Amino acid sequence: MRSALPPSTGTSPRSSNSWPPSPPCSPKQYGFAEQIGALKQLQDEGKVRHIGLSEVGVAEIETAAEVAPIAAVQNMYNLATRDHDPVIDYTAERCIAFVPFFPIALGGHAGPDSPLTAVAKAVGVTPAQTARAWLLHRAPNMVPIPGTSPPDHLKENLHAADITLSEGQFRRIDEEGRGAAYGSQGGMTNPSTSA
Repeated sequence: MRSALPPSTGTSPRSSNSWPPSPPCSPKQYGFAEQIGALKQLQDEGKVRHIGLSEVGVAEIETAAEVAPIAAVQNMYNLATRDHDPVIDYTAERCIAFVPFFPIALGGHAGPDSPLTAVAKAVGVTPAQTARAWLLHRAPNMVPIPGTSPPDHLKENLHAADITLSEGQFRRIDEEGRGAAYGSQGGMTNPSTSA
């Protein structure tokens, strides 16, 4: 067998000069507006009904809106993660749905003596439901999508839409959330959804 192999030249496809091999054609990098343009083309062809964006700021929404109508924006947002307040305000003014993901992540401010827990007790619901109610009260375009699998948690999630917070309760939770740290160890925590 060895005699059937060609003599070694001292190089192999795995040498530092040629490995990993370059693909026959490298993918072109497309700008943000070009990507939205491709989605708009699909929309014009009837293959896409609505266009949404994820983890974007106001500038990206403005750029995208110059190319195509934007129906929704999905960014991480909850009581403890408030970086996208300007995005919520911008989208609310333009009737663009804002879909917060990880909507009930709660930090150390959800402890037993916290304003969130006090408001939850006063309203007769769980802190997680109160956090969802706060989101719904925050802006009219807010569409939270908390994940769940047990049916009882699904009912609890849906019940948050029926919770009415007074302006005072909303402000109390809002102010506490703005000053909240991420849990006692610097990481986010999720409270139990049981009362």
